[in-house]
Amino acid sequence: MTQDPVSPSPIEIAHLGLRTPNPTPLITFYKTLLNAHIVLQNNYISVLTWDREHHRLAILHSPTPSTSPSPSSSSNDTALPPSNDPPPSTGLDHIALKFASLNDLARMYHAGKAGGIEPHLCLNHGVTTSLYYRDPDGNQIETMIENYDNPEDVWKHMNSLDPSNTRGVRFDPKDLLRL
Repeated sequence: MTQDPVSPSPIEIAHLGLRTPNPTPLITFYKTLLNAHIVLQNNYISVLTWDREHHRLAILHSPTPSTSPSPSSSSNDTALPPSNDPPPSTGLDHIALKFASLNDLARMYHAGKAGGIEPHLCLNHGVTTSLYYRDPDGNQIETMIENYDNPEDVWKHMNSLDPSNTRGVRFDPKDLLRL
């Protein structure tokens, strides 16, 4: 067997990990917006999913934003061994979650709105239609659909973008998502 020198690409985002000193509002936010449910919860972590995957979101409970919890300090929580890893850092801009259809995106929007969660930004990027939310810790969540069925059409669009506006066009979700 020969080795391919090019590394393979992932096929999807498998799960996301967020660290927070206050997990309860994050858990409520993701349960409300994405219809997620808890599959595992202890003093160190809450693990949620919203589909058939075993987990999609890990919310790590950290005493402070810059301090990593020590699972070995709790006799009831042995999820991880002690670590010499550096403390957690910031840097996440957003997490993008793809929906199967405009109808599904609209249903998610209406369910979130009914739960008091509304997007802070809505953009038609050309290749995607996206609604951006902020969770209780300020993490930005992009919920989106693909606007093209054919990957070749996506690349044509990307190659024709106006360099002065690669971000897209703002829209009001009430106008687009009347489903």
